[in-house]
Parts: sequence; structure tokens; C-alpha cells
Amino acid sequence: MANPSHVIVVMFENRSFDHLLGFAPGIGDLTGDELNLLDPTDPASERVVVSNTAGPITTIDPGHSFVDTNTQLFGGQPPTDPAPMSGFVADYLKDAGGSVEVAKTIMECHAPESVPVLSTLAARYCACTRWFSSVPGPTWPNRFYVHAATSAGLVVDNHPDPAIATIQGRLAAKDRTWRVYAGDIPQCLAVEDLFKRFVEDLLDPFGYHHFHTLARLFDDLKGGTLPSYAFVEPHYFETSAGHATDEHPPHDIRYGEALLSAIATSLARSDYWADSLLVVLYDEHGGFYDKLSPPTGAPNPDGRNSEDPPFDFTRLGVRVPAVLVSPFVEPGTVDPTVYDHASIPASLNRIFGLGADSFLTRRDVAANTFERNFVRASPRPAEELVAASALAGPKLEDVAALDLSPRRAIELVLHEMRTPPSPLSSHQQTLLAMARSALPRFP
Repeated sequence: MANPSHVIVVMFENRSFDHLLGFAPGIGDLTGDELNLLDPTDPASERVVVSNTAGPITTIDPGHSFVDTNTQLFGGQPPTDPAPMSGFVADYLKDAGGSVEVAKTIMECHAPESVPVLSTLAARYCACTRWFSSVPGPTWPNRFYVHAATSAGLVVDNHPDPAIATIQGRLAAKDRTWRVYAGDIPQCLAVEDLFKRFVEDLLDPFGYHHFHTLARLFDDLKGGTLPSYAFVEPHYFETSAGHATDEHPPHDIRYGEALLSAIATSLARSDYWADSLLVVLYDEHGGFYDKLSPPTGAPNPDGRNSEDPPFDFTRLGVRVPAVLVSPFVEPGTVDPTVYDHASIPASLNRIFGLGADSFLTRRDVAANTFERNFVRASPRPAEELVAASALAGPKLEDVAALDLSPRRAIELVLHEMRTPPSPLSSHQQTLLAMARSALPRFP
């Protein structure tokens, strides 16, 4: 069994496991009989069953706050274990302005052919069928778990305690390199440790830079300068620098598929394929239906609880798609192990041999790690990955930012979003607010 020397994590936005992979043969197990009642408190209410008819664009963004997610899990009733997963339609009804027909569409899932890159990679490499978001709530706290194995008591989109440590810091302390490649505004700048490193990049134009736009990822793959750990954030905004590739509604998921195709194909054609791992992951479920109740009994990372709304961080969030792409993985692997986003720093610790002193919180200490799937003694051919990721669609220049500096990419978004072409999601609004507040701190 071999460990990879390079790990790339690509994190997309707001899709549940069943929404994207529930109908994938041998991976998902939706039968078409799963349902929600229009009114989960009324047994005689209309039954709304799942289907595989989802299209590429969800016009109305489903609710995915902590409060929304609790409604989706428990149908407006007091929490139970297991959660009945009964309130998705009822919760979407309010987002749909009371339209029953629109509310029913939250039960529409994708056929494998409508997400060909993700479903093919899942089928030909390793699909993790029990990977849960870390918090039953929105984007920011879930992304913090990828970097820090905690959200510092947050279940809302806000800045965490500046004192939280990151896996990037642990890697640097053990002489391992890392980079963040972002389409526009890196969400991870909400973590003070990473923001400070971003500013250090700006102050030292000739040093090793940790933050780059997406175009540099493809250059690093070609040029032999890929770091040990690469974290990829897609485009969150539609701008002149590129299409939104994050898959967050109402963005067209085909652009996210195209970005994934470009990354996988570029990795396969690079010198890195034979000792690499690509992790394809989604930060949270985005309000979309999933049938599997999230586990309880998770360790609170650091003893911090949320007071408003109250939450003790011992229940995971809704299940999300997760795929491990590596030459060390056998074709068609299905891993039913329970993971959450703290499994990223935990697995990086194990893969790179960082040691017990490099754990971040009680959550990554306890998290399952996925190197168990690296069972091949010799790597699979790169041609298999090229075939699995091939997609006729948008070109690379449509999904990877122009080769701007990270600061210029942020300034471009701020300028063009003064008059946005369409209403912005709450996630986008929070990113813009963060970027505006950060600009005065840039040198």
C-alpha cells in the first residue's frame, strides 16, 4: 500500500449526496420510492417522491441555514435520532413563495448522465457513501472544518475565533508545502491564520506564495511546482474573468463539471499522477434532499457550543458527495465509512506523517481517515483518468480565471459586483462583505 505525495482537494458548493449520486448505479441506493410529505405533520398530506429529473440550474436557492436544516431533518418536530429526513419539501415551500409545484422540485435528483464527470469518477475510482458535512448548516462553518477541524462554536456564516489553528500551519511546521487556488474571493480568508499568510504573500512579491488564482493550478501541474497540499476554491461569481463554477444555485452545474474535468485531465497528463490523490468534495447539502440520517455522537471539537441557535456540535450535517481519485485506488471502490470534513486534516496528518502533535481538535483526532482505500501496490495508468474525466463542453479558459494576481481577482469581483447581473446569494453577499473589510488591511 502506497501513500500519495500530493493531495488536491476540490470543494464545490451546496449539493447533497442523493441529489447528485443517489441514482448512480452501485453507488447510490435511491429506489424512486423515497418521499416527503408536503406537510410532514399531516399523514394524509400529498406524497412527493424522488425522481432523477433534476436539471442543471436550480433557479430558487434552497434554504440551508441551521434552522432550515433542522426543519429538513425533523419536519418541524423535536429532534429525534435517527432523523426522519421529512421536511425538505415543507422547508422549500417557503423559499418557493408558497408554490407547491416549485417546492416539489427539491426532491428531484440527478441521473448519472446529467453529472457525467462526477458520476464517472465515482464509478471508476472511490465513492465515499457516508461522508457527512460537519455542521447541519451553511457553507462557512462547514468549510472551517476542512481547514481547522472546528468552526469555533459557529453554525452561521461568520468569522471564527482568530486563535484557531489550521492544517496549513501544521503542514508548514513540518516542512510540507501548501497552496490555495481560488477562482475569485477565497472563502478561507475568513480564517485569520490564512488571511495573515495571504497578506504575507502580498508583502513579499519574490517569496513562495501560498495563494493563487485557478490558472496557476494548471501551470503548477505542467511545470512541476505542485505543492504537497492544494486546496481549490471555484469561482463563486460570474465575472469577466470566468463563469461561476461552484455549483451553488442558481449557477449552472455544468461549469462545475467542466472545472472538475479540466483538473482531473490536467492531473492525469502531468508528472504528478503516479503519486497523487484528488479529493472531490461538497461543503454542505444546500437544502437538497438526502434520505440518510446524519450520525450523532460526534465529539465536540473544542468544548465550544453555539448559544443562538443552540447546538453542541455532536450531530453531523447532511450527507454530501465525496470521491477519491488516485492511481492507488481500485476501480469501482465504494467506501461506506463515516467521514466528515475533519477527515481532511486527519487524513493529511496520516498521509504526510505529521504526528500526534499536529492534530487540531478532538474532532480530527477522532475522525476516520481515508488512506484505507490506497490498496494498489502499483499505480493505475493515467489514461484511465483521462477517459473518466472527458467532457465535451466549456473550455478551460471558460472555467479557470485569467492569470490574475489574487488581489486583482478580488478587486475585479468587488468592482463588477457593484451592479451584479442577478441577485446575489447570501454566501456571495457574505464573501463580498469580507473582501471589502479586508481590503484596508491589504498592504
